[in-house]
Amino acid sequence: MRRIPVWSLLFWIAFSIHATTFVLRLEVFWPTPALFDFTSFYMAGWAVRLHLSPYRWPEETLLALAEATQTPPPIPLLNSFPLWAWFMQPLSWLNFPAAAWLWLAIQLFMLIWCTIALARLAGVATRKGSVAVFVLLMTFGPTALTLALGQSALIALMAALLLAEQLRAVHAFRLGLALLAWLAALATKLFPLFWPVVFLLQRKFLLFATTAVALVFFAAGHFLVIPTLTAEYFFLFLPGRVDEFSTLPGRDDQSLLATIQRLFAGEAPLLSFAAAGVTLAWLGWLVLRLTIRGARLQEYTAPFFAWVLFCLLPFPHTERYNHVLLTPAMAWLWGNGEHARRFALAGYMLAAVARLTRLWEQLPIPLPAVMSVAGAAAAIALIVGIAEAVNRADLERNASSFRSDSHRLIERV
Repeated sequence: MRRIPVWSLLFWIAFSIHATTFVLRLEVFWPTPALFDFTSFYMAGWAVRLHLSPYRWPEETLLALAEATQTPPPIPLLNSFPLWAWFMQPLSWLNFPAAAWLWLAIQLFMLIWCTIALARLAGVATRKGSVAVFVLLMTFGPTALTLALGQSALIALMAALLLAEQLRAVHAFRLGLALLAWLAALATKLFPLFWPVVFLLQRKFLLFATTAVALVFFAAGHFLVIPTLTAEYFFLFLPGRVDEFSTLPGRDDQSLLATIQRLFAGEAPLLSFAAAGVTLAWLGWLVLRLTIRGARLQEYTAPFFAWVLFCLLPFPHTERYNHVLLTPAMAWLWGNGEHARRFALAGYMLAAVARLTRLWEQLPIPLPAVMSVAGAAAAIALIVGIAEAVNRADLERNASSFRSDSHRLIERV
């Protein structure tokens, strides 16, 4: 009997989980995409047009508007920055079914673009290989969740890939696209705000300066275009949400603190904070060393992807769909040798385990909390994999330099 390699077996098991859960989600899109989180984006656009707050809708007004626009209830509150609500206004000119189909088409366009970028990153050059990358990306649990909810995580993925391109060579037009994508990602999530920090460590001062200038315009836009809504968001809404998410970690919260809190079942809060703090300090030190070593090797892309993953871990309410940002690290590892590929497969497999949240809830306590570690573990495994790959490259470079010096010395003698 032919033996199946262990890593191949694990890949096919993980792919089966991702693909099966993707197929089960397809009913969401027909006959009208019932994109739960997109309803909050859509209604936020309406709120700005009606001079209301998307953070505290009058219930009667919300329900009446939902009926008039064919928006399926329930409708969650918007968690994004106010400028995102302002930019959602054009979608509110359509009824919800038309807006949902348009949003889904935009998502699919971004998915195709990300496929091309990830295939190039993984060293995939054939058409069949690119099709395989598209299938893997589309069925990947966090991607499928992003599409089913109508979330914005693919914008963050585009931003990370575009910014990584600028680390190799700056092109004015693509830099502009990267900044627009980064600001759009920032408008919906807080963690992209810290991505440019790594540019300072890499001595990419021009890239850091342009992101800083873009951030100034982003802040100015809030206070000039929608000052009242901005004040409400930062001083009333956001503090309450942060407190709520940090004290009551949900089952889908993939932040490191929430993961550890679930392990302790909400008990021993000081121990949970200490464990999360020590782990984050260790990972931060690892990424710092990786970034410095990468700069010496002129390898800037991989440390940036590791930093992007690290930024997912400290913030409360990091949902599973944000783990589409695992894919650049997986693609880079896949293109860097057999040893590195095992870390990519480990991340893919752990993401599959994290996909089965509702199944794990049927298990006896504390197994659900133990299995919920998989999401954060996937990010950590990929960070460690990138550090290991860059370390091996550095050792091989030093060994090669030593052999070259030894050869010259022997020739002289």
